[in-house]
Amino acid sequence: MKKLQIIVIEDELSKPRSVFVSKLKLKLAIISAIVTFTALTFFSIFGFKSYIRANNLANELQAYKSENTELKIRVASLEKEKKESVTEIAKRIEIIDSIMRKVGLSKQVKNADFSGEGGIYIPLDELDKIDLDSIAESADLFIKKLKTTPLSYPTYGRFTSGFGIRRDPFTHRLAFHPGVDLANKPGTPVKATADGVVERAGWWGGWGKVVVIRHTKNLKTVYAHLRKIYVRRGQKVHRGQIIGQLGNTGRSTGPHLHYGIMFKGKWVNPLKFMEVKIDREKG
Repeated sequence: MKKLQIIVIEDELSKPRSVFVSKLKLKLAIISAIVTFTALTFFSIFGFKSYIRANNLANELQAYKSENTELKIRVASLEKEKKESVTEIAKRIEIIDSIMRKVGLSKQVKNADFSGEGGIYIPLDELDKIDLDSIAESADLFIKKLKTTPLSYPTYGRFTSGFGIRRDPFTHRLAFHPGVDLANKPGTPVKATADGVVERAGWWGGWGKVVVIRHTKNLKTVYAHLRKIYVRRGQKVHRGQIIGQLGNTGRSTGPHLHYGIMFKGKWVNPLKFMEVKIDREKG
């Protein structure tokens, strides 16, 4: 067997020594080293890739967890918004019902007659099928219209004159009376019949001391022959707020309130607004 001589010199003072290694063993050693190096390299690369893959999976898992957390928070937020929307709509319904009760347009539920009503029943747990925003907007608009529509009596008293053609109390000739007269004791409180802004407050010819309230662009109310005025021009007032006292100023034959309503620049019968009550409707 052929051998390969290898001369080994450990240091400068030592004598060289020879080591004989067979070529077969050398080849086997080289092959073993190459295999070992290849295996180590493979496993190192595989291990690094596995580490990268595991790290990526961990990052993806964390991202999924974050997304899941965000989704849960979003779902909780939507549920909260839905509950808040329902609560807000319920509040609006209470406001509407309160206004309608004040002006005589609503009855207590326990005494209400539900005959002639109907519709599809949608449970509150299926509110996802309902556009709550549009309901809230419609409720807000309805509340605004209710608040700015004169639907109540401005004062207590007896009717002494109605709306339309009558004999004038001074000339005794036929003339048009643009409102209704309610007689009572001087100083009887006079209240605004709807929310609005005072357009006029003071003396106005034959009207005497008068308050004019503009409720909308096309609607305003007139309170004439007052004894005292408690509001000023430009002031915001609300339904039921005392704006003055019943009196006998101007062209008047005795203590009373002249109450008139103008719609789109024309006088309309106040009784159509004052006596809109469910209790009085027949048939």
